[in-house]
Amino acid sequence: MKTVEEIVALSMDGGGNVAIVPFLPYILQDFHELGSSARAILEAARRHAPAGKRLDVLDVGCGKGAISILLAAELDCRCLGLDAIHEFTVAARARAEREGVADSCAFASGDARAIIPHLGSFDVIVLGSTGPILGGYFGTMTALKPHLLPDGIIILDDGYLDDGSPSDHELIVNRSTLLGEISRAGMALSAEMPAAPPDRDAEYDGQLADITRRCAELEAAHPDRTALFRAYAERQRQEYRNLKTDVICATLIIRHA
Repeated sequence: MKTVEEIVALSMDGGGNVAIVPFLPYILQDFHELGSSARAILEAARRHAPAGKRLDVLDVGCGKGAISILLAAELDCRCLGLDAIHEFTVAARARAEREGVADSCAFASGDARAIIPHLGSFDVIVLGSTGPILGGYFGTMTALKPHLLPDGIIILDDGYLDDGSPSDHELIVNRSTLLGEISRAGMALSAEMPAAPPDRDAEYDGQLADITRRCAELEAAHPDRTALFRAYAERQRQEYRNLKTDVICATLIIRHA
């Protein structure tokens, strides 16, 4: 079984090199949202989450808490966010305090694989661009299914490849494989919401520029690690290129079959 550091390195597009993990808080210091759009998750919850009750939300791989904080502010949800990077959960708590939702948001750092089995059940479970932190989609759905209330939903915001795509991506599967793994775990796709509009390319370019700048700063501070930071920056360039071309980004609503 992979260590939590190996999973973080993979899920955050570090190419699996655990040496980059301690530097991720610095590299990503300009980001509040890490991967998924909090607004997209909010819209999915508004449309598809159980109605008539205060929602309990589990945000797996919560990063700096952007999704949990917005759900708590807009929908009065009770949110628990989990992330492997301690600095991210510290930032999430500080942001929740500033936004006035600290009483509705809790954040914990650690290995989600060890934490989740000890949790109760939730109305909404969010997987916002988490990558393989619980294994593949079959393993992830199998792990989360016991913690989803009968009328609850899993919001999976991620990317997949068209079934006819010639692209051979290390972590991103094609649509039929994704849906097959969800079905095999006893879950079912209930709805699919389109991704952000095409003009997000400009946002991607800005994010890549921030990452490239921070990696260059780290090179200057740690010249013995130049290869590490350049490799990470190059990996990010490839990932953003994939997002603009081969990868289909979508928000999937998943329920018990």
